[in-house]
Amino acid sequence: MNNHSVYVIADADKIIARIVEKTGLSEEEVRKRISEKIKAFAGLLTEAGAAYAVAKELGVDIDVDRELSRRVKISELKPGMERVDVVGRILRIFPPRVFKKDGRSGKYCRIIIGDETGSIRLTLWNRDVSLVEQGKLESGQIIEVLNGYVREYNGEPVLTLSFDSRIVVNPEVENESKLPEAQNVLVKVRDLVPDMQSVDLLLKVVRLFPARTVKRSDGSETQMRAFIGADETGSVRVVLWDDKAKVSIREGDVIRIVSGYTREGMNGINVHVGRMGLIQIREDMKDKFASISTSGPQRERKHVAELEEGDKFVEVRGTVVQIYRNKPIIGICNSCGAKAEWKDGKWVCTACGSEDIRVVPILTFELDDGTDSIRVIAFDRQARKIYGEDVTPDQDLYGMAEKKLLGREIIVSGFVRRNKYFDNLELVAKVLREPNWDYEIKRMLTEVKGLLGEKGNA
Repeated sequence: MNNHSVYVIADADKIIARIVEKTGLSEEEVRKRISEKIKAFAGLLTEAGAAYAVAKELGVDIDVDRELSRRVKISELKPGMERVDVVGRILRIFPPRVFKKDGRSGKYCRIIIGDETGSIRLTLWNRDVSLVEQGKLESGQIIEVLNGYVREYNGEPVLTLSFDSRIVVNPEVENESKLPEAQNVLVKVRDLVPDMQSVDLLLKVVRLFPARTVKRSDGSETQMRAFIGADETGSVRVVLWDDKAKVSIREGDVIRIVSGYTREGMNGINVHVGRMGLIQIREDMKDKFASISTSGPQRERKHVAELEEGDKFVEVRGTVVQIYRNKPIIGICNSCGAKAEWKDGKWVCTACGSEDIRVVPILTFELDDGTDSIRVIAFDRQARKIYGEDVTPDQDLYGMAEKKLLGREIIVSGFVRRNKYFDNLELVAKVLREPNWDYEIKRMLTEVKGLLGEKGNA
């Protein structure tokens, strides 16, 4: 057990008497100021702590008693304990929240810390919340809370910081291996799957999209902003909601996402950061991400027969051998998110009747490169390259695609996923383009030379 010196404040009555003696204020006036100080801190200060703060404001020196204190194990913490020092590992960090009470507002943040005897919730308030927002406190760190106090919430003890408490990161600890492991573990992009909860990621912003206002299902409006983030294993689209969409970020920033969640969109997996999530701008991590270019990841050229489920940045050159007669266009309501129908020459939401509709064209075809064939599906901008910008269900979009694509060689860049209904692989197109034949001929010659070299060495 490592003992160290701390200062223990005298009780409130002694401090009040000292203030009265040194300032000439009445005891009633002093107690009024103390009461106002407690209210200003939303009830977080003890009476002694508030009295000490008032004394400092009035320039009154308060003698304190010095005594040796010991680190208290979490299992020993009981409501009402003050001036406790606790060491533990940060097991989980919950996003900062805003509170409003009696016309005042502030921020608080909950952290779970644990030692070998148990775990407890640590609550940070106002100024200390910035330690989380700036990334100075992270899951997995060992911290020591100095001069904390314990209160009861919902029948359980909660460790709280007072005005003169401190947090020490990476203190001297014996038997560090006995501390429990953190719950929030960083996930790599390649390991993302749909419907994950409480996802932590560290990403470099490689492409940033403008913020926009969207409508919720209840008709209220909120802010949304998206960016493409990348680590050394791949890239992913990140969607920020509400106040997270207002955070000032730039291309090239390194962002830590805490408690995000994943959903599968039309173009693959998206990471969402909503009310329960947190984003941190990590200036200290920029050097580690310097090798990741903001121009985006390089795509790997593959033959169809070489494609595997989960390939994220591949491109294939092949011939379009079939255009599928799938529904070539859908409408999605911008107000409630429901599907829309095309009636009397216009789109109308089937759920709320809104005519504010996002039109999404869809193009599906079979691509064959001689090694095998694969179903390709292209959404929105890529489909509009074939259909045109202004598309409606009244147009012969299938005939248009046949005329422009069937029998032609094209290059498709995108990612590979498994179609849940047909249980086969499909290539989701991020880019459709015509081959640059000068480049393709040089590429083919290089491949032939390589094959001849392998044959000669056999």
